[in-house]
Amino acid sequence: MIVTGALGFPAAASAFWFQTPSHNIACIGDSKSIRCDTRFVTKFSQPQYKPKGCDVDWGPLGMGPTGRAGILCVGDTALNPKAKVLGYGQSKLYGRKFRCTSRTSGLRCQNRSGHGFFISVQKQSIF
Repeated sequence: MIVTGALGFPAAASAFWFQTPSHNIACIGDSKSIRCDTRFVTKFSQPQYKPKGCDVDWGPLGMGPTGRAGILCVGDTALNPKAKVLGYGQSKLYGRKFRCTSRTSGLRCQNRSGHGFFISVQKQSIF
């Protein structure tokens, strides 16, 4: 699934930011969406995943509270060095709709429908 023009930065009042302890993965969201960016190149930033009509960067993953996750076409970043750290072994419910779990093996986030994504340096997947 490819998502364009959606899941940008949420309103400041309802926004949450977090990052993994390595600072290589960071996420932003609110009750309507979550997206995660990486400091490393993922398979989703390769040319074959470029969303049609995308004239900025692509590859970050995002999703709404229900439905499948997708590849985003965005011109900004969720990487924020001041974001709170979601420690390895910790799981937290964000925006009351997105559960993210940080492990040394990577970051897994899923929505209320059970869809989501997994991100690590070695592997990235959408489920």
